[in-house]
Formats: sequence, structure tokens, C-alpha cells
Amino acid sequence: MQALKSICDGTHPRTVLINGESRLQLLRWSKHYYEPARDDLISLIPAGVRKLLSFGCGWGALEGAMVNRGIEVTAVPIDSVISSCTEARGVAQVLYGDLNTSIENLGQRQFDCILLTSFLHLVDKPAPLIAALAKHLAPEGRMVISIPNLVQLPIRWRKFAGRKEYSDLGNYERSGVHQTSLRVVRNWIEGSEMKIEKIVPVFPDRTKSIPVIFKRIGRSLLASELLILLRKP
Repeated sequence: MQALKSICDGTHPRTVLINGESRLQLLRWSKHYYEPARDDLISLIPAGVRKLLSFGCGWGALEGAMVNRGIEVTAVPIDSVISSCTEARGVAQVLYGDLNTSIENLGQRQFDCILLTSFLHLVDKPAPLIAALAKHLAPEGRMVISIPNLVQLPIRWRKFAGRKEYSDLGNYERSGVHQTSLRVVRNWIEGSEMKIEKIVPVFPDRTKSIPVIFKRIGRSLLASELLILLRKP
């Protein structure tokens, strides 16, 4: 409320990084503004990281957890309203602007790790963004990406069955969402010098009864989300 009031008063920036909402029915796979500080994501952030950039963040729960660990965090929020929550969690460096302005605002800064959580599938052109951010990684720096796995078996089946709410999936112009998968991410990072170091599939509760070995073999069909750790050589 205070952020909205300050925007109206002209004392706080009025900016949107990207449109975080999909055009699919029920806004499927829109940006989750209230992301928790997830242990599986935190575990991918290497020990010894001193400077971290969170690009496209929401209310800053994960970023605040990193601040509490003594890490210097710079945040580029999805918009300048939710950013007030990020600032309240102790993130002192918050950069505002649209996509291009935010990249420019990074200047010559270098980071040990960059976070892109539940964000890239909503960006119009993810490959140039990854390449631009990779330039701000220190040597041996890491990039942590989380994306929905939109080629999982239930989604494929519903689209094949002609479910109307899935008909636009695969067409970014109509859906506002890239149909993300591990193969798609591999294509995005070509030319960025980034290499995949680790892939962590996240499985929904309905797959609990499936043996682990089958989950590993069929991760592209069963995982609902992919956590991907990239390394800069």
C-alpha cells in the first residue's frame, strides 16, 4: 500500500520489468510474486558466493534468506510495487526499469551467482537475456534457472486431447509463454558460453509411487519443473 501511495506521490519509481502474466486460461504459469525461499533452489547456490544477482524476483523471500547468510544481494524485481517487500527483507540494492534499462543499470557489476526463478519462460527473447547476464558473471560464476517443464506427459496429453486451455501453448505470441523444456534451455544458452553443470527435476506428488530410476529416465515426461545450474567457464 505504501509503495502504491509513493508511486502516486511521485516519490517511488513506476516500472515493470516484463509482463509477468501469461495469456492462458486461469493465467497458467504466470510469475509467482510470492515465491518461498525454497531449499532445493538455495542448495544450488555454491558455497562461497559473495555477490548475488536475482533478476526478475518477486517479494524477496529467497533473496532475504541470502542476505541473512551475509551475501551481498542485488535484486531486479518484476515490478516496483512488489519490490517494496524485497527491500523490507534487507535487500539494499534494488534496480528498477524495463528489461533493457535493467541490463544497462547493471553497468560493470560482476556477480558470483545469478538467479532467474520462474521467469525466463515469460520473456519474449530469453537467449539474448541469458547472454547479456552471463557477461556480468565472474569467471567460474554460476547461474541458477528454474522453469516449468511444459512438455511433461499430462500437458502433452491434454493438448493432444484438444483441451481449449492448452491450445495456444507452444505459440508465444498467443500464450505469452514459451513451451519450456530442457532442450529449449539448451538452445537458449548456445552462444552464451554457459555450460549446464547440474539438472534437478522437481516431481509432483502424484508421481510418489513411481520408482526413482524411472523418474530419472523419464524426467522430461514426469517432472513438473526443472532447476538448472549453469557454469561460466
